[in-house]
Amino acid sequence: MALQIYIASDHNGYDLKNLIIEWLNQDFINRLPKHIDAIYPIDMGPNNHEKCDYPYYAHMVSKLVSLNKNSIGIVICGTGTGMSIVCNRYDSIRCALCHNTESAKLARQHNNANVLSLGAKFLSKSDTFDIIEEFILNDFEGGRHENRINQINKN
Repeated sequence: MALQIYIASDHNGYDLKNLIIEWLNQDFINRLPKHIDAIYPIDMGPNNHEKCDYPYYAHMVSKLVSLNKNSIGIVICGTGTGMSIVCNRYDSIRCALCHNTESAKLARQHNNANVLSLGAKFLSKSDTFDIIEEFILNDFEGGRHENRINQINKN
């Protein structure tokens, strides 16, 4: 399976977004799990440091992940909160704001998260890479968690 990774930020996350894409293409690609043949990081913008509104980019990533089951999203803003709020407005998106590797691992295993939100103001480069690695390498456990996931979109 090839995994597409849609990545976007606002101006606060621009530098971190670029570092993530470089890391995925150069370093992480050598540590892919057996069930992933290839990864395709796709830069969804922005393309510069100019101030921009994070909802535009969060909507774009959410729409694309909703349309492609073999994909995940990574969204980055100053705190990660705004991006996660926008992404979670989509029925098929389960966006997790993660500050450490354990939260990233459990977001995937227990919540079947398909979008990772990161706060650029609070994460070091190495912590960011570790969080993303846990997010990608872990899968949904199903079982007792499946019923909870099914309850998310019920009103």
